[in-house]
Amino acid sequence: MSLEKLRQKRLKWVEANRENGFDDGIRRLLTDLYPDNAHFIYELLQNAEDAGATEVRFILRENSVEFEHNGARLFTLEDVDSITSIGFSTKREDHTSIGKFGVGFKAVFAYTETPEVVSGEYHFRIRDLVVPDTEELAFCPRGEKQTYFSFPFDNDAKPPEKARDEIERNLQKLDESTLLFLSNIKKIEYRLPDSTEGFIERRETDQENRIEILVQRLGYSEPDSVSFLRFEKEVEINDEDGAPKLCRIAIAFLLDREQEQAARRSTKRQERSQSVQRRIKSLEPGQVSIYFPAEKETSNLRFHLHSPFASTVARDSIRDCPENDELRDHLADLIAESMAAIREQGLLTVEFLATLPNDQESLPSFYKPIMERLVEVFKKEKLFPMKQGGHAPASGIYRGSRQLSELIGDEDLATILRKDSSLPLWAANAPQRNQEANNFLSSLGISKWDEKDLIRELSEQPDLVKTWLKDKPDEWHQEFYALLGDFLSNQSMYTDDLSNLSIVRISDGTTYKKGKDCYFPSDDVEHDEKFPRVAKGVYSSEKNKDQQKKAREFLEDIDVSEVEESDRVEAILKQRYGKGSICGQHHEQDIKRFIALIEKQPSRTLLFKNYFIFKIDKNLDNKTWWAKPSIVFLDSPYRDTGLGAYYDALGEDSDRKWALSPEYEKYGIDPERLGKFA
Repeated sequence: MSLEKLRQKRLKWVEANRENGFDDGIRRLLTDLYPDNAHFIYELLQNAEDAGATEVRFILRENSVEFEHNGARLFTLEDVDSITSIGFSTKREDHTSIGKFGVGFKAVFAYTETPEVVSGEYHFRIRDLVVPDTEELAFCPRGEKQTYFSFPFDNDAKPPEKARDEIERNLQKLDESTLLFLSNIKKIEYRLPDSTEGFIERRETDQENRIEILVQRLGYSEPDSVSFLRFEKEVEINDEDGAPKLCRIAIAFLLDREQEQAARRSTKRQERSQSVQRRIKSLEPGQVSIYFPAEKETSNLRFHLHSPFASTVARDSIRDCPENDELRDHLADLIAESMAAIREQGLLTVEFLATLPNDQESLPSFYKPIMERLVEVFKKEKLFPMKQGGHAPASGIYRGSRQLSELIGDEDLATILRKDSSLPLWAANAPQRNQEANNFLSSLGISKWDEKDLIRELSEQPDLVKTWLKDKPDEWHQEFYALLGDFLSNQSMYTDDLSNLSIVRISDGTTYKKGKDCYFPSDDVEHDEKFPRVAKGVYSSEKNKDQQKKAREFLEDIDVSEVEESDRVEAILKQRYGKGSICGQHHEQDIKRFIALIEKQPSRTLLFKNYFIFKIDKNLDNKTWWAKPSIVFLDSPYRDTGLGAYYDALGEDSDRKWALSPEYEKYGIDPERLGKFA
């Protein structure tokens, strides 16, 4: 079939529509399919991409817009048939091409009645939407790899001023996402009626998966640079007819612009790698592209993804169909596979985790399998960033507060949990105020390990003190006690549990006792067998005054105290006045000390209740007899009570009480003081 025969065929169709009054309705239907008035810009880019073009150019004039590209694939008669058809396209069977709908080109008719095309051996104008016409056209060959379109603003429904303004506005909206997922086009240029120019250019870098896109905006002397980490692959799916087809899918993570600009300013490759730490930054929002962003499709992801999804005619959202589910699952696999490459490039940091979806977010159900696939791969493979560096599977690690995991390292935790000390155990801590990263940690189900778990392990494994704590220096203990003090300030119900643990280091550096059995050292006494002193360094090391204060307050909370006179007296009582161990050698000074204590602290009288502290007036076997306060009474010479005569009358009854020995007169103690004490 020749071009002329095609023209005659289309004229018949036009006349038939006019006779039936269909022409206006069909025009409105075809030109209103797209979400914005200048959508034809993307249609032209799509055709150029499929023609293999690497550079394209828009020239906006006062009364028209022109478009040209250097695609090697020039127009054939079949292409003329396709571009003037409705519902047919030469790309229909090529599912890796972008344009699939024959109506796509019809978007230009919102602006023009007579679009003109020059490509290869063809130079024609389209009239009445579908009629290729060469009348009054002088053939103007454009070169071996040149295709040219011209769109005069001759649609009466849209004045040239409005057409020009809409197209100018949409040309200036072109950004990095326009070129991000194209394979062929590397540069888009545009020139406005006032001769100002802009461009978008994609540059491949010598670093794997990294691309840079320059965007020259109007009014700026230098182009803006945006860098991405892009991963892509071809996958095979079955189309709606069950036939296999190859599709290219891709994902892209935004690289931090400031970091990238700093990297470019570093001239030496070694200097770049050492001085600049790049990072991946979340996109808010990430876009879903069918080569170009689908304007009405929302993923709630923080990175871009592309797939040749089955879509609405306007390609602004994707359809619900099994083929799209299959493509989505391939994307999930690609995203999971990309994690290893991101790790190898040093970009899989805990901050990066904020880029990934988590179960606290309202992901559309269509995109949830992406999150589920990520959780699966993080649990199985060495991907999760660890506290001490490197990566590990999320299934066998722990998360704890920054303070706890910095104090108790991987080897410490392995000792406590009886695990292999060569394995990393602590997950890296997410930065403060990075809720998305923390939410991703939660999605992985990483075991939490905190002070409550530590207390439990110390309670269940008393030998941990011998195998673990004793090897730690005093300054470590200070940090340890300060941490437990912070914990108790919010969890006071654990005070008794901690008070019953032998975790207080004594001054000999190897012994540990419960808090109630320890005392703080004094200025002149740091070691004391009678009153075990806390190692001074566990609350006075280095220069961190706040930490020192917290450590001491914790020790006080678990009953470590100063050595008081009552403590010393109690020690004397235990040593000299217990049953079967009475030693009266120092009794005179002891009794004076006892009296002085009670005069100062009357509430301490019960301290003496169970000790044999008094000599009694019992002349038997020429021995000195001792008694507890409860079986001693006072009579002359201390007080005239008459109790002596009373108990003498009772005889040697076993339950009787005994008079305080008169020997105390020799001690020079005021009888009144002694009487009050007794």
